[in-house]
Amino acid sequence: MITIWKPRMRADTGRPEVGLACYKVEREGAELEVEITYVTKSGRRIWPHKFRVRRSVVESCSCQVVKGMRLYIVPLSFMDEVVPQAELRSAR
Repeated sequence: MITIWKPRMRADTGRPEVGLACYKVEREGAELEVEITYVTKSGRRIWPHKFRVRRSVVESCSCQVVKGMRLYIVPLSFMDEVVPQAELRSAR
């Protein structure tokens, strides 16, 4: 699993995207789990669930060097949110 502190907002669309370090992607399997741990001032997580994305999708995204680290820039819209079964049952 790859943990991200905070996604960035794309300047032209305002949509969230994450930078995944290339070396971390390479050591994961065919499917990656990504967790965003950002918490607001009130203590609420904006993205409380993990996301799942195929490695092939990540590797098809653009690559940038940020502060000396190569990152795949992946929009959150390319990822599937993983909601625990217990939460799905309680929502019904």
